[in-house]
Amino acid sequence: MIVTIDRNSKKIKLSSVIRDSYVNIPGRGMDKINHAYAFGGPELAIKTLNSNFHLNIKNYATLNFTTLPRVIEALGGVTITITDAEATQIPGINAGGTYNLTGEQALTYVRIRQIDSDFARSDRQRTVVEATIKKMLNQPVTSYPRVLGRILPLVTTNMNSNDILTIAGNVVASGIRTIDQKRFPEDSYSEPKKIKGIYYFVFNREKAIHNMGNYIYLDEDLSDE
Repeated sequence: MIVTIDRNSKKIKLSSVIRDSYVNIPGRGMDKINHAYAFGGPELAIKTLNSNFHLNIKNYATLNFTTLPRVIEALGGVTITITDAEATQIPGINAGGTYNLTGEQALTYVRIRQIDSDFARSDRQRTVVEATIKKMLNQPVTSYPRVLGRILPLVTTNMNSNDILTIAGNVVASGIRTIDQKRFPEDSYSEPKKIKGIYYFVFNREKAIHNMGNYIYLDEDLSDE
């Protein structure tokens, strides 16, 4: 997931890259993009994103299935609107509605895949990240150092606490309150395909580069073209 802070348009943009996307992983060849992290950690994941989509990502923060619930708990849970179908998958939730999910419930929510698709799961992941950001934006800036002190030990990142506090302060000072979401590659230029018996999400690379670049850097949505 790529998080963009766009101070020109006063937006935070969350862009998911579908994990089965068929890309060239530097030094490894064509493979699923999620394998880049397995092969070389966040550094290779960033290098793969940048080289395939002509991006310029430098910073990263990663969580795993153990630490995500603890981060959510440190924030006092996250408010999510659950569908009736999703409610059947989450312990303690019996029907659709809006709930403040615990850390374990939020983890279960982002991992749901039996009821729909990996695309829907990426939507749920963005939804939890958006809810987390909104929760922080609704807290006083003076609380950020204390909250960060609880969260930062749970996150693997190449940013230090001062870097993160500066970014958060800039978001608040810029008056950013809008959060947008998209996923790439988009359906209009992609298709599922088996290659040597393995499922991949194959896409038009030039179209993906064009649309991602315009969305992330220029705030132009070209998904209907």
